[in-house]
Amino acid sequence: MAYSINPNLPKARAIAMRLLVREGLPLQVVANHCGVHRSTVWRWKRKWFELNKNVQFDNPNRPSRVFSFKNKLHACKWLISTTSSRPHTCAHAISDEIIRRVMELRHSLKRCAEVVWHHLRVEDGIRVSLSSVRRILKRNHAFDGARKNRIRPDNPRRPRPTYPGELVQTDTIHYICPQTYQRRYVYTVIDLYSRAIGKNVEVFRQCDV
Repeated sequence: MAYSINPNLPKARAIAMRLLVREGLPLQVVANHCGVHRSTVWRWKRKWFELNKNVQFDNPNRPSRVFSFKNKLHACKWLISTTSSRPHTCAHAISDEIIRRVMELRHSLKRCAEVVWHHLRVEDGIRVSLSSVRRILKRNHAFDGARKNRIRPDNPRRPRPTYPGELVQTDTIHYICPQTYQRRYVYTVIDLYSRAIGKNVEVFRQCDV
């Protein structure tokens, strides 16, 4: 992600470069006009020269001829895009050897990320998390595929109730007391039309231990 998501920043940098290059204003004057530090404008200028490195601003073949720098400005690019804030390196990044080994196991075993991770931990002795293995496979487009749909296509839709008491929904909550080892079953009933919750029924039974 970029440092700023303001879409007008490239245009503002272009205005600053036109004032600095085309109009020939001093660096401090341009910085005061744009409301930034002069070092910021200087970095924008370096990016502008890097953006237009293919434009030839001089004429070495005819040194005696008076060369106008402004004649080449019509071929220059002025919009300086915002760079990404993503770091170039990370101290905790996974090494290339582990990534290569994960991909080798994936192609040889042809199994899911859990099997690859278990093989890395047990057989190779490489300490890596399961989420890292999944991330490596996903980045290299070697994942198991899209997630399966939890709802079956032939599952009928729930009917829409039109009056109270037409359609109710029940559920059971199972709880075991850790001290007395008693089981408690809580039955709940809810009316899907009025969203009214019925009375809970609790049943106790001694657990066999």
